[in-house]
Amino acid sequence: MKRKNVIISIGLGILVFILIYGGYAVAQFFSKPQAPPLSLVSAKKIEVKPSPTSIPGVQISPTSEKVAETATSVTPIATPKNELQVKPTVAAPVCGLTGNWTILVLGRSTRIEHEGTQTIRLVKVSFDQKSVLIYSFPPHLALDTPGLVTDYNIQYAYLEEIFPKVVKAVGESDQTDFKATQALAQVILDSFGIPIDHYMTIQDNVLLEAVDALGGIYVNVSEDFTIPENSSRKGEVIKAGLQHFDGEMLRAYASAIGENEDEFARLARQNAILEGMRKKMLNPSTLLKIIELYSIYKEYVVTDLSLEQMTSLGCLARLVSRDQIIMKEPSADEILYLEDGAMQFKNLASTAQQLQILFGVSQP
Repeated sequence: MKRKNVIISIGLGILVFILIYGGYAVAQFFSKPQAPPLSLVSAKKIEVKPSPTSIPGVQISPTSEKVAETATSVTPIATPKNELQVKPTVAAPVCGLTGNWTILVLGRSTRIEHEGTQTIRLVKVSFDQKSVLIYSFPPHLALDTPGLVTDYNIQYAYLEEIFPKVVKAVGESDQTDFKATQALAQVILDSFGIPIDHYMTIQDNVLLEAVDALGGIYVNVSEDFTIPENSSRKGEVIKAGLQHFDGEMLRAYASAIGENEDEFARLARQNAILEGMRKKMLNPSTLLKIIELYSIYKEYVVTDLSLEQMTSLGCLARLVSRDQIIMKEPSADEILYLEDGAMQFKNLASTAQQLQILFGVSQP
């Protein structure tokens, strides 16, 4: 499987922690979306068989399109006439909100016309369950794109190619990231039947500059790691143990996959980075860097989330325990590798069904 070491796939975590403190101070003044909301065309319903309502290790609850709306459950009560009545149970808000969000998180290269998006994550944030589910799509996953034919004349593409193809079609402007993000979100809706509530598109420089602004962070390195050749620090060996990372070291450590490694090894390194970032952001000295961090965020991030909503995410991040952060990706048994390096799901309908279960999409 072809990999490029050009992007960081922990954008959601870093941005949430960046705004844990600063967001609280300004959210009341910034309740509007920071970029346009998605406007997707409903996909044709995918035919799926009845499925179990739970998966081991994953807590599933219905998706709520209106976050502020109160979630309810029903409890049958026997009456003298043996009839059933409904007694609503009101879920207590967490960080001021209830329900779930499905967020598309994309990491795109600053050289978008050449390198596309190497990070494609679908994230389910549950305020009710205080949990986060992150599903990783392979960049070389090839899919039909019927929803992009009219606007962009794209009928079939790797997921990572959609950004460059849209840029080529519409040119660079302040709307390019939004249009390309919406195009990729439309493909996910068409292919898997999963509606997306919000999005975050992040340029790869954000982590490097944010970590350098903080003076670096400490990361617990599980085993010796050699920085790959495409980094300015190439050849340096990061020893196992607690190590101090600057931005470039962190980018190389988070993005590379060695010859004998798989995606799980990279995810383990990224989890260690998130833990180091969490500790750094909880340090009171970080408050002095909020203005600088926010300026980096504004330069490299496009999202329809308001600062108020980002504040709620930051609040939730402090409440979610490690065992409630679940990271998933396709298994090798699900994937068919083509001669040109493309990847396809062997049974797209079955995969769509499982993803709908994971993300709490109502079945027909």
